[in-house]
Amino acid sequence: MAKVAVAEESAKAAALPDRRAVGFALTVGIIALCWFLFLANWLGVKPGTALMSHQNVLFDSDTNTWIERMIGNSRSTQQSIHPLELLFWRYPCRALAHLAALFMPWEYASLFGPSLLVALFAASGVGFLAYLARYLGIPRLQSALLFGSYLLFTINATVVLPEHFGISNGLLSMAFVVLIVAANERLRNTALAAMTVLCGGTSILNVLFPIYCLFESIIKSARLKLRLLIAAVPVGLGSAIVLHHISKTVSNYFDYWMNLRLLHSPGQAFVYSVYLLTAPAVGPKPFMKSPQWHGVTYDPVEFHGRLTPPLDFSHYFHIQAIGAILWLVLLARCVQIGLRDNQTRPYAQMGLVWIVFSLIFFNLWGREPFLFASAWSWTLMALVILGARRLSRTFLAVTVLPIAICQVVTLREIGSLLQTIPQ
Repeated sequence: MAKVAVAEESAKAAALPDRRAVGFALTVGIIALCWFLFLANWLGVKPGTALMSHQNVLFDSDTNTWIERMIGNSRSTQQSIHPLELLFWRYPCRALAHLAALFMPWEYASLFGPSLLVALFAASGVGFLAYLARYLGIPRLQSALLFGSYLLFTINATVVLPEHFGISNGLLSMAFVVLIVAANERLRNTALAAMTVLCGGTSILNVLFPIYCLFESIIKSARLKLRLLIAAVPVGLGSAIVLHHISKTVSNYFDYWMNLRLLHSPGQAFVYSVYLLTAPAVGPKPFMKSPQWHGVTYDPVEFHGRLTPPLDFSHYFHIQAIGAILWLVLLARCVQIGLRDNQTRPYAQMGLVWIVFSLIFFNLWGREPFLFASAWSWTLMALVILGARRLSRTFLAVTVLPIAICQVVTLREIGSLLQTIPQ
């Protein structure tokens, strides 16, 4: 009887950190939800702003047309790229908008409903990552420092927009955490299968990561995993080529945005890759596209066919350079620790594979790759989490606090530029 009692007490003690982790995750998730809604409103997701009346105002986003499809009856011109956009996401947006209309005028409610839906998914992703941090044993104070900085990520300027980016960001984060923490294999695989459908239906390219998670969950043999991963490359390329040929929407979409930077200008591809590792966390000084075409951007390469200077590091020659360097130091150190630890090594490798894939893909396709960085920006934070438990409180404070200051500066600069754009 004594042994049974001890065993029961041990089981209760083992369950206690999970309950605390859930409480921490819920707290962080609620804070993230409130912050995302505030940030969206501050950036201009409200009636009468340039963001709601024009396209390509903020990093080439199409927020106003997404709202028209979700709340109105506009047809999607990219149904092959976002298959579930109208079939699935339109109805929750409308339901939340009608609920909000009980407390505010319809012109505000029609924007608040879609914003709330996106914020709920994005904040859930943040909450799941917060749970992972506590699950891996990162102390509460260090976790609070990390997630304070995560909420200030520059990429959140696009994550909070009522579009598909925040939804994908949250779903991808959740898939990764489910893979790591879900002990029940059937439940884990079922959840990952559901997220595969939702991620692929929201943005077709993002289906690859939850499939990758399912692959890691189901296949146990390391040798078989390597063989299948190698085989997946030609299969994936072949599938993309077939889809390109059978879908006019896909072919037009990819042909129009194809840049082939990696092949034509490897030096520029390197510059963009560094940007795509730093800018999602600590963005450089943003700038306007041109006096004639108003829009906040990080990509000066093409303004309607007019030749302009290519992207370089000069936009980091401000206070943001300090934050960018510290961010790279923090990221590199956490990746090193994550790869050395047997518990976290497989997941650190997965995160690196997803980031490398994203860097390669967006150096072949896309004009404003920062717009799509929400698909892998969460991975940067996940890699930090996988290694942060071995870092001292002092090291985290010395790196994270200056990073946060630089992040605030960048967000303020983005907001200031948006306010100069005429409605």
